[in-house]
Amino acid sequence: MSFTLDSSVPFACYLELAQRRHLPLATLDRSLHAAVSRLGITLFGEP
Repeated sequence: MSFTLDSSVPFACYLELAQRRHLPLATLDRSLHAAVSRLGITLFGEP
């Protein structure tokens, strides 16, 4: 996933966990926010 999204391994793990568990993800990082949008993961605090 980190190669596909051009993100670091810790970010990729964070994304993978949120995606597998169907949990919202909280972040202030712009690149991680963009990856969340591409993957269809819900951001914490969004409806």
